[in-house]
Amino acid sequence: MQAGHMVVSTSIAKRFIVIFVPIVTLITLGALFLYQKETRANAAIIKARESASIERLQEVIRSDFHTIVSDLMFLSTQAGIHSFSKENKLQASDELAIEFRAFAKYKGIYDQVRLLDRHGMEVVRVNYNDGVSSVVPADQLQHKGKRYYFTDTIQLGKDAIFVSPFDLNIERGQVEIPFKPMIRFGAPLFSADGNKNGVIILNFLGSELIRKLKRISSQGAGQIMLLNRDSYWLAAPDKADEWSFMFKDKPKRHFRNRYPEMWTYLAARNAGQHQTPNGLFTFTTIFPLEEGLRSSTGSPEAFAASAQTLSAQEYYWKLVSHVPPERIHAEMTIFVTRLAGTCTFLIIVLGIGVWFLAKAQFKRDQVSMEKERLIQELQNALGEVKTLSGLIPICAHCKKIRDDSGYWNRLETYIEARSEADFSHGICPECAEKLYPEFDLYKP
Repeated sequence: MQAGHMVVSTSIAKRFIVIFVPIVTLITLGALFLYQKETRANAAIIKARESASIERLQEVIRSDFHTIVSDLMFLSTQAGIHSFSKENKLQASDELAIEFRAFAKYKGIYDQVRLLDRHGMEVVRVNYNDGVSSVVPADQLQHKGKRYYFTDTIQLGKDAIFVSPFDLNIERGQVEIPFKPMIRFGAPLFSADGNKNGVIILNFLGSELIRKLKRISSQGAGQIMLLNRDSYWLAAPDKADEWSFMFKDKPKRHFRNRYPEMWTYLAARNAGQHQTPNGLFTFTTIFPLEEGLRSSTGSPEAFAASAQTLSAQEYYWKLVSHVPPERIHAEMTIFVTRLAGTCTFLIIVLGIGVWFLAKAQFKRDQVSMEKERLIQELQNALGEVKTLSGLIPICAHCKKIRDDSGYWNRLETYIEARSEADFSHGICPECAEKLYPEFDLYKP
């Protein structure tokens, strides 16, 4: 009984496998096709989104620079500035200090607004901190004649503007703690007879620019990076990587050391996208200076001169969006989970259906086989009947029958061999009276 049951189960299982395996294969191939299609679509979306983000960030930087240059030009034309230039005073009027203070508070993006004489001594200085602008007392004003941004600005001609490198603010010979990222914009001041009487300096709060970049980029998948022309991080996902060029006694952290292949790629191009084992990099080169503006390499040392001056085309940053591999894979997690769940559900449902189908087919085949067996038996029986229905040669005396081979068979033997009939021997009344008269076999 158990052996028969095992045979039945094995037969059903074989039928199940024959039907189910192709179905699972088709579902798997379909899932792989959908996964690859979704992967390509997702990659295209990420690339498009990061490219759009980089373009937007680039416009933000250019817009901010244009605004700052406009502010600097505006201040350099004020009446108080001309009064200072004309009279060559060491101290600005109270009216000029009030103007600077109101300007700094209204704009909210300048750490310092300063007027320096031709020797580099601060004449007016307004500090802005946490929404409050204040005029620095005369006894706290400092001499900045040895700072590169002053020496580079005082050398410029009329209507020229100097833009410093993006670095950290230095106060009294030391990097200010906490770090205060800074870009200084300077313009020389001339008297009516063309003599230089000093410079005006705006210290732009670079931290505001970095916060703006990170806030905008947070809408995408990438981590924003801002690199200077030497591949140092000005803004990075890890703050420990930032501003390392400002310190002699600390290890220098370069983008080119961390991602050498990528730096080679982006250093040779102004913009583009590049997929590497480290993820997707989308980048552009920002030239924030308008034609005619000047800059320099600056110096991380408090009183060192710039190594060289830079033109507008030589002053640039690399703005990079980096999407790590794990972030790219995370974008696909939800889709893969849903796809796997759908495929699993389909496989389970179809598996149950295929099992019942295999059982139904097995039963149908069994019934069909039984039917065929019965039909064959019936056909065999009919064949035998047809044999007996033909012309049968029989002996007129002994009643033996001759078969197809020429042998004479007893009547009962011939019929038993060709039918389902069995014979039981007896004696009829006539034969009994004739052969056994002495016995009254049929008398009551």
